[in-house]
This record gives sequence, structure tokens and C-alpha cells, in this order.
Amino acid sequence: MTALREGSLAAMTAMTSTKRSLLALSHAMERTVLTASDEPESGGLIIALFQRREFFDHEAERHASLALGGAMCIVAFVGPATGLPAGVHGVSLKPDDSLAEEWSLVTLDSSTGSALVALPTGGLAEGEATLEAARLFEGRWTFLSGAAAIEGQRILEILAVDLDPAVVEVARSTLASKISAPDNADVVRVTEVTQRLVAQVDQAHSRAARSNAKLLRTQRLAEVDQLTGLNNRHYLERFLGTVEHGTPLTLAALLIDLDGLKRINDTHGHTAGDVAIQTAANCIRDHTREGDVLCRVGGDEFLVLLPGLSADEGLTLGSRIALAISRAQVDDPWQFLTLSASVGVAMAEPTRVPMEKLDKALYEVKRSGKGRAKLFEDRLDP
Repeated sequence: MTALREGSLAAMTAMTSTKRSLLALSHAMERTVLTASDEPESGGLIIALFQRREFFDHEAERHASLALGGAMCIVAFVGPATGLPAGVHGVSLKPDDSLAEEWSLVTLDSSTGSALVALPTGGLAEGEATLEAARLFEGRWTFLSGAAAIEGQRILEILAVDLDPAVVEVARSTLASKISAPDNADVVRVTEVTQRLVAQVDQAHSRAARSNAKLLRTQRLAEVDQLTGLNNRHYLERFLGTVEHGTPLTLAALLIDLDGLKRINDTHGHTAGDVAIQTAANCIRDHTREGDVLCRVGGDEFLVLLPGLSADEGLTLGSRIALAISRAQVDDPWQFLTLSASVGVAMAEPTRVPMEKLDKALYEVKRSGKGRAKLFEDRLDP
């Protein structure tokens, strides 16, 4: 990583890893200081760069525990450095400061030391649940006290101007003592083994993330209707199965039937029928929101779930979709085709689609002339 100085990092292990892995490693490093704090007069020094204040806030409780255990905690990030836990000394960085994009951590106590120095690559790893967890970083880390102290000095001297002089003096003394007292041979050997193990764990995590991404892609392919790009019944079943029972959510449902598809297939062939289906799907897509659930559930049928919409709002949208399909221009050479759609509307539960009600509302539309939307009413029940 060109932004990090190779000289001071020569004793550190290089890596490219995700934000999730960096957090796991950071927590392990901090844990050594928490453990050491149980020993008398162990003290300890933590210097951490978090990029943004909101990232620190997620870890604030950990640093409060470290400070309570006797460690001196120095943190820096872009954002206000006020309202920090007792014993945590903060520095507010500007977005263009040299340390603003580093995700780095230095930990030192009476017997151990470690450092993690990383910068974002701008890339993302597949297989992570969130964008933040998937962010890729390139950096180096070590469990050698001397190398960790050198990195601590680098960061401290940049932050010193904004820290209490007494805090800076204590931190400088701690760092200098670690640099002047080289790690003994046993510590070096244990550190080398530990670093190899951590690297292997990180590699295993990367392989697992890639496998998970591949599995998700395979699952997604199985849940997409290949003709329209909409979801299919498999997706719908999984979606309904992942919503918790009792979820307080209003949900309007539309069952959309493409009128006369059999006639189009019989008269002009299935290629024309496929184009008609794709045209209707595009109309549905154009008139719904991100977050609505769009599924092709049969040859000529589509199901749309509309979170947060009332029955009347669902009816209004169903009418708009029916009108849009009737006005749609079909691509050449099938521009002579005239499309029509009938829409049944009913309120649904988050875990169950009322297909009987939708079918009855749709039947009423078909019986009265097609090409419009109808809301299910109790009187439609026999």
C-alpha cells in the first residue's frame, strides 16, 4: 500500500481484508489489553483511528471499558470529538487530514503490543451482508511491541497538537519504552506463529464469503423469471417465509392477468406471446416502487405486493397499471398487438397472499368486460 511507509512497517504482515475482518482483529487486539488490565499496574495505551465518528460510536462501549480498566485511550475520527466516554481522549479530524481515511489501531500494555494500519482500497468483497462490512482495506498488522510502538509514535505526533500535553507526555513515554526494549526471542516466535494463524483465518473468511456470494447468485437465478426478470413463485414463497408473523404491516396485493394471451399465442405464435408478457412486465415495473414485490406467478399472471398501501391506494395503482398496459406500444415486429390486463385487488397479510379473494375480484373484472381493476369486497363471497 503506497500510502503507508514500508520502512516502519517492515516487521508487519501485509493483508487485503474486509471491514468485518478488521473489526474482528481489532477486537482481539483490544482484548489483550482488557485481559492485562486485570493485572496490578498494567496500565496500557490504545491509539485508534476510526475514519468517522459514527464508526467510533459503535465501539464506544469497548473503549469505555478499556479506559475504566486503566488504559489510556486516544481516538481520532472525522466528526465532533465531544461527549466521549470518561477517560477517552478524542481528536476531531478534517476530511482532508492525512489520518482521516486510516482504519488503524495500536495497543500496548505491560507485556504485549500490537498494531493494525489499514486504508480503504475502494473495492468491495462479495458475500457480505452490508456494504460497510464488504469494504476492502489494504494494510499491515503485527503483534511485536517494538513495531507497534513505532506506528503509535507516527500517529501520536500528528494528533499531539490537539491533545492535552499531559496525555501526550504519558503516551510518548509509553511508546518510547517499548521501542527501547526489544521483544525477546520467545515473544518473536509466538508472534510469528500468531500472525500466520490470523492470516489463515482471514483467508478462510474470504473463501467463505466468496462461496456465500456464489450461493446467493445461484439462489437468485432460481428465484428470477427468465423471460421478464421479475421474481417467481420460489422467491415469493421465501419472501413470505422470512417475514415474522404478527408484523404490523399493511399490504395491498394485485393479481394481474394479461387478457387474451392464449389468442396471441395461437394466432401469432409464442414469440409474440413472450413479447406481450415482457411488455406487460415492463409496465408493472414502471408503475411500482423500489421495495414493492413483483412476481410472475403463471403464464399470463403477475402478483404485486405493495407494502404500506391501503385497499383504495392499491385499487388506484391497479387501475393505472391496467391503463398503462392497454396503451403500451409493443416492439417491432409486433407493434400491431393490442394488449389488455385485468387486475384483482385485495388486502394481504405479510405472511399470506389471499389468492381466493384476488381470484374472485379478478373473476368479477373478467365477467364485466376486462381491462380494469376491481377491489375484493365481502359481497363477492358466496
